[in-house]
Amino acid sequence: MGLPGIKKSSIWRVAILLGLSALLYGCPSYTANIKDGSFDVSLPKPFWGSGTYIYPDELYIRGSLSYSIEDKESLPLKDVEEDGSKKLQGDQDIRYVLQNNPFSGSVDIFFKKWPLFLGGRLAAELGSSGLVPSLLVFYGINGIYGEFGLGTRLGYSKDNAKYSGTYVHEPCSIDGCWDEEKGDFEEEHFYKNVNIGIYAFSSLFVTETLSLNFSTGFYQPWLFRYSVYLENVPSPYDYDITIDFPFLFSQYVGVTYTLLNHIQLSAGETVYYTPYSDKLHWQTTFSMSYLF
Repeated sequence: MGLPGIKKSSIWRVAILLGLSALLYGCPSYTANIKDGSFDVSLPKPFWGSGTYIYPDELYIRGSLSYSIEDKESLPLKDVEEDGSKKLQGDQDIRYVLQNNPFSGSVDIFFKKWPLFLGGRLAAELGSSGLVPSLLVFYGINGIYGEFGLGTRLGYSKDNAKYSGTYVHEPCSIDGCWDEEKGDFEEEHFYKNVNIGIYAFSSLFVTETLSLNFSTGFYQPWLFRYSVYLENVPSPYDYDITIDFPFLFSQYVGVTYTLLNHIQLSAGETVYYTPYSDKLHWQTTFSMSYLF
């Protein structure tokens, strides 16, 4: 016999809600916050297209060797967010450590069907961060007076990360909560990262052999890596730190000189920056290429 005016289904709903409330009340909480962190970043070399007039209906293969001059330096970050919505709490020193990868090699293949051209690049960089392979596809318009186009780069890197901070564990049960456990942690891990870049490039053909080159890039160095590991804490799998890693922009200005229709000598300057930092990073690149 039920209560007058109250359905059995309503009683069950109330009972379930009370049970869930009791369970949630008794759940322990685990929170952690990074106070100091450095995350390696391997900056991609600039891409400025073909740098020369391409004859229609011909397949080009270009092999290139490049050398870059830059410092291995830190890029302090500000307004870094946790969980994609809130800033990391308290005072932090979070920074990108820009790796020095001076040597690089690439092979380009491109084809032109007037006035459009398209192609791809397979590249590898070697330096303090090890071997950094990448694949780039591009397309655009190439004419007598210049060219412009777009490119997309996909790369792979193994990056080191060091970070330290504090953790808080508040033990709770259905009977209530008791004294919280606090402590410090210090971690160092290597992460396998996929990174992506998007480019807009253009060239002005000053003469048949000389061109001015420009490129603007967007780069996300930690594309799929948002959660960082915590191992040096009690119950490490109960903690989660999710960081919204900032992106980078690049601007390149350079010049290319073509000899004997096959040899290309290029030099230029790239500046890397992000709205999450007040510091700029400069890179000078020299390259020698051969067009087959």
